Amino acid sequence: MQYILQPSSEVKPSAPKGFKAVAIKGLSVKLNWLEAPGASYELLRADGSGGEMKVIATDVKLTEYTDHNLQEGTLYTYAVRVSGSNLLSDKVQITATGLVPLDRTKWKVSSNVNTAASAPNLAIDGDRRTRWDTGKHQVSGEYFQIDLGEAHEIERIDLDSTLSPFDYPRNYALYISDDAQNWNKLTSGKGTKELTKISFSKVKTRYLKILQTGAGGNYWSIQELQVYSRE
Repeated sequence: MQYILQPSSEVKPSAPKGFKAVAIKGLSVKLNWLEAPGASYELLRADGSGGEMKVIATDVKLTEYTDHNLQEGTLYTYAVRVSGSNLLSDKVQITATGLVPLDRTKWKVSSNVNTAASAPNLAIDGDRRTRWDTGKHQVSGEYFQIDLGEAHEIERIDLDSTLSPFDYPRNYALYISDDAQNWNKLTSGKGTKELTKISFSKVKTRYLKILQTGAGGNYWSIQELQVYSRE
């Protein structure tokens, strides 16, 4: 007896995977996700972390959507689902700041420590699994330097050490320069586990030097470094 298997026309519904949110210019957020079975998608948004999720866009045909005209300083929570389904993607949260990461294509980075064992460009390669680190317990005097390629108006620097959460700078000072010779101290502070955010009033500069001024039993590591601007 011969059995012939026929493909089923019924596809089990599933929530979209890989949902991400990134800030883009003009107090907007770009959302993207992986394709899921279905003809279109619906986007949902809530103000804050515990607010009601409300539909903000329907019949979205692509696997991306841009949410415009957001309120500066407001935390938003997003999710996406296939139209006609109640299965939500993982939720993502992002605060609208108007700040966007600068393009790192023309950057040049350097350090005064461990450049052979852990190249500084691993901090700006777009891969959090790679990193620059000091290769030893952090001590005062270590620095990481960035040449932005040209002068930009900037307002924040993020030092991501998520995969090595205790490898944050115990203390830091941020210096800026127009010629990489004459440096002015802009701000200083203490690092924080996983992500150190260095915020300051808008300043135009080309060169940045992050000087580690503390000491600790862990390496100082940077998995990804971003500089933010409103340009």
